Amino acid sequence: MTAEIKDDALFVERDTTVEELKEYVRRRASNPIIVGDNIVWNFSCYDVSERQLRRDLQNSRHTEYVIPFQVGGIWPQMFHLLPRRLKHAEVLVYHNQENEYRAYRQFLRDIPNEEEEEFRYQISMAVRNIGDNILTGDSE
Repeated sequence: MTAEIKDDALFVERDTTVEELKEYVRRRASNPIIVGDNIVWNFSCYDVSERQLRRDLQNSRHTEYVIPFQVGGIWPQMFHLLPRRLKHAEVLVYHNQENEYRAYRQFLRDIPNEEEEEFRYQISMAVRNIGDNILTGDSE
């Protein structure tokens, strides 16, 4: 399957603005693809074959999926803007060689909020300590 680039694709350049990014996310979040009982939010710039999705999701255990933006450095910025519901959806990735979409588990929904906050705190302390050690010359 050769995927076509969608008419509303976002081409990220050096001069791309936050407003352009937000508008793209808003547009894509507001227009999911409904395939049977499944909802697929496509944040990729590529068209998605509903027939292909129907085939690949027919035995799915989940009902909500997100297709990430294809540029790894931009997707985390988009992901950060998403509401919790979309952050907890399964991740759907197209595999060219097998000509199929595969769902990947979204681990975020399995982490209790308190545990997530504690983990973030621990990481922030580790990062702060690295910065402090570098500035003071106390690296081990």
